[in-house]
Amino acid sequence: MSTSSAFERRAYYFLSLLDLALVVFLTHRLLLRSLPPLMALLASVGLLLSMPSFATVNYLSACHYLTGLLFSV
Repeated sequence: MSTSSAFERRAYYFLSLLDLALVVFLTHRLLLRSLPPLMALLASVGLLLSMPSFATVNYLSACHYLTGLLFSV
């Protein structure tokens, strides 16, 4: 494996984690409109710890799903 390939993979994982962080942050901000702050925080953390979030970030080929979720929020 060449170094450029490993670097691209790390950059792609970084972008996936950044997308997930943005999804959680924007979901929290959206939920604050209708829920008390503690409930919005719990729901955002629940999204972060959910199995679909874990599975999407874990696979390189599924990053476009996470980006689509970011734009839908």
